[in-house]
Amino acid sequence: YILYKPRGFISAVSDDKDRPCVVDLLSDVKERVYPVGRLDYQSTGLLFLTNDGDFANMVMHPSSHLEKVYDITVEGLLDGATIHLLEKGVFLDGVKTLPCKIKVTYKDKATSITRLKIRIMEGKNRQVRRMFESVGFNVKRLHREKIGTITLRGINPGEYRLMRPQEVKEIKN
Repeated sequence: YILYKPRGFISAVSDDKDRPCVVDLLSDVKERVYPVGRLDYQSTGLLFLTNDGDFANMVMHPSSHLEKVYDITVEGLLDGATIHLLEKGVFLDGVKTLPCKIKVTYKDKATSITRLKIRIMEGKNRQVRRMFESVGFNVKRLHREKIGTITLRGINPGEYRLMRPQEVKEIKN
């Protein structure tokens, strides 16, 4: 399944703090499915859910180099040197992130925010937020808009749909 995760949901099957979970949004799905990867509680966007362990492992494994695109807003005004540093890769927990691509889409000097798109080829725990924190910027908003060739086109927050066989094939390839 492709789910548009809204803010305020945990990317899990259950939660010991009784917060709403993404599987709660799939109330009419009869088979047991679980989220592939994570988007934190405050983040929104594209999330896969499946009952296929091989598919989940393939999507999450670093060797798949499956591109993920995020639309984010950070506090502060990013300069070219900081963007270049992030694009080359930064160290998180002693391991350097893979190179990424960043495109600034909006800067507001009055409110001191920068909006940008970032394309990464891996998905470490809270990677995008931690990358920006490592260079002194706080992510205010994070929205995953694409995984591989799959987008949220035609899906509203909280909605989901079954992946088409061709989409599954594209992700696997």
